[in-house]
Amino acid sequence: MNYLNFKCDININDNPLDLNIDDFLEVAVRNNPKRRFLFISKTLGKHLACRPTDVDDLGKMIASIYSNKNLDLKGGTVISFAETATCIGHSVFDYLNGDYEFIHTTREELEGLRSLDFLETHSHATNHNLYFENLKNIENKEEVILVDDEITTANTCINLIKEIQNIYPKKKYTICSVFNWVSKEDLEKIRGVEQELDCIIDFIYLFKGDFKFSIDECSIKSTENRLNIEKQNPEKKDKLIANELEINYISVDMDEYVGNKGYVKYTGAWGVDKNEQQKLKEIVKRESSKLKVSGKTLFLGTEEFMYIPMLFAKEKENLGEVYYHSTTRSPIIESCREDYPIKSKFTLNSFYNNDVVNYVYNIDKSDFSECFLFVELNNKKEDYSQIIDIFKQTSIKKLNIVCCSQNKEFSTYCKDDVVFLLKDISDLIKEEGNKEREIKIQNGRHYSEMIPIEYEVSEQYLSLYYKKLNETKERLAFAIGLMCEKIIKKNGRDVVLVSLARAGTPIGILAKRYLKKRYNLNLKHYTVSIIRDKGIDMNAMRYIVKNHPTSIIQFIDGWTGKGTISRELDKACLELERRFDKKFDSTLAVLADPGGYSSLYGVREDFLIPSACLNSTVSGLISRTVLSDDIIGENDFHGAKFYSHLKDKDESMNYIKTIEACFECQYKHIDDSIINWSEDLITRDGDKDVFNIKERYNVRDINFIKPGVGETTRVLIRRVPDKILVRDLNDKSLQHIFVLANEKNVIVEQTNLGAYRCCGVIKSMKDV
Repeated sequence: MNYLNFKCDININDNPLDLNIDDFLEVAVRNNPKRRFLFISKTLGKHLACRPTDVDDLGKMIASIYSNKNLDLKGGTVISFAETATCIGHSVFDYLNGDYEFIHTTREELEGLRSLDFLETHSHATNHNLYFENLKNIENKEEVILVDDEITTANTCINLIKEIQNIYPKKKYTICSVFNWVSKEDLEKIRGVEQELDCIIDFIYLFKGDFKFSIDECSIKSTENRLNIEKQNPEKKDKLIANELEINYISVDMDEYVGNKGYVKYTGAWGVDKNEQQKLKEIVKRESSKLKVSGKTLFLGTEEFMYIPMLFAKEKENLGEVYYHSTTRSPIIESCREDYPIKSKFTLNSFYNNDVVNYVYNIDKSDFSECFLFVELNNKKEDYSQIIDIFKQTSIKKLNIVCCSQNKEFSTYCKDDVVFLLKDISDLIKEEGNKEREIKIQNGRHYSEMIPIEYEVSEQYLSLYYKKLNETKERLAFAIGLMCEKIIKKNGRDVVLVSLARAGTPIGILAKRYLKKRYNLNLKHYTVSIIRDKGIDMNAMRYIVKNHPTSIIQFIDGWTGKGTISRELDKACLELERRFDKKFDSTLAVLADPGGYSSLYGVREDFLIPSACLNSTVSGLISRTVLSDDIIGENDFHGAKFYSHLKDKDESMNYIKTIEACFECQYKHIDDSIINWSEDLITRDGDKDVFNIKERYNVRDINFIKPGVGETTRVLIRRVPDKILVRDLNDKSLQHIFVLANEKNVIVEQTNLGAYRCCGVIKSMKDV
């Protein structure tokens, strides 16, 4: 039998913590002509399985040496290198006290963020990106700490230092590593770089020394030939997929994500500060309850995605025999040589880039009974077929595939802005045309059992929307602020915001942001469904009551129309009180209340709220809510569809940010308006207009009458209108109504209106 024939003599001349190097280091051979050998760490959690605490302790020891050497810790930026050092760098950062931030280089590409690009010349994957845009200290602090598992020439570090110096010149860089093999000759070159860049470059390490590596190239070829022959052996191929393997798919919620793909925010690739680090630990502690460990268990990270899987493993370490390591891009040759660390190798495509080859080592040489495989991004189930086939060749009986990305995109809002208590029915329902739906509704089918084809606006209409948003943004900011001041003046500050999907959602988000910006109140905000004649989603409300038993619940919507939803909410709150033995206030906080149905309004005037113009494209790309027995179960939330095909037309966050930017300039105006407020009367002025329209135009069903700018817009977009009634044909604030009516050939008629500027009347399909 052929074995790899190589020799590596290692001499350690500095060992500051008096550690035994045999506990930390082995040597392997790899398929990389630039550098034939690879130092394999026993405690890094990359190529070999080890205890998660051992991995974390590496960072802890390096941070300790650094802190003792730099007693005046003023803070700075910690940077580690993909892929092997992402975990150890994050641990170093975690154990440093002071104002530090962390980032690791990445080979992933993220559109829209600037990066420093540099090379790791000896690597199998040379290109690195450093997405520094979200960092604060790198610009303001004097020191940068670079972390890698081993330093040989320091060329990669020097390449990065030069890039940083070009943008943010520093006084000092500290290069930290487990192993430091920098020769005297390379150190002299580094001293030259110090002079060139006018900075200090220092070193921290656990082991400092030198080595001499030699190998018989013929032994590499003979070993590879033997391995290829074995893989083609028919008997071995028949045994490849033999073991029964239980497969489980688990989703953990990491709270915040980056980019369209949904990268986890807290990995370090996009920058992490100390507050975010604490939040990450809380998330891991919370989500780890979803992982049930039994027997000897392997936690397996993937490529750069190492630190978060290690934290999960560490969280479970006290419950059993838990080990940790990761897949890698690094191609190492396996060998049967007794003193050789890599005994077996499996090859698979990357979960993040199908063109990239990954490897996982030694998993068939262990006696693990279970594995938790962590992936950062969502994949289709068929993307796991390779890894499943690999695990069938091991002793492992259960494979748990843990996805740390969002289960599925549902809304385009920031995750902190709102929690949607809605069931995603995107794949369960099809949109129907307005005429088709209208006939069904008027023949007795409930409107909530269907959703319309989402209206896609013309360029003329969109231009008008932008114009109206710009014209009304300060007024909208004032109305939001005044509504919020009334909410906290009435309810105090222990409040949960519950917006009514979907028109209430952007208003609820703006309310949350106003209260955070002005009073540093970080209120929880949920969106729930309420449906005329069917009531509020009781499952969603049960969830809110359970999680906020002592808080006051404040319901929020966009506007009041003719008060239908206000009345529905009155009935719902009576039922909520009966079910949960808790007081519920049905007063609906709204931006505009022209009909006089609420005491918590921003303005009591019928004016254009631009979010009424665009429907889903200004509401997080969410449909109106659905309650249909064939897709909504007894314990489900009400449903909604996510219009992913409209992403390139989405205006949701632009709408929020445009109005939010005007909050501060409205504070004085808001304060002047709220100073003597106690509580406004509910006048129900809109009832008179609705009654007069019903009588004057012989409208047989009151539900065909949709008063107010918001409701009239909805009629034109998703119903079949008979006519549009306006107070004044020359009202410039109704331009979008006139454009839509013209596009749809709908009659616009001037009539006597009191509370409302306009009203949409739905066509009776019996007249069609």
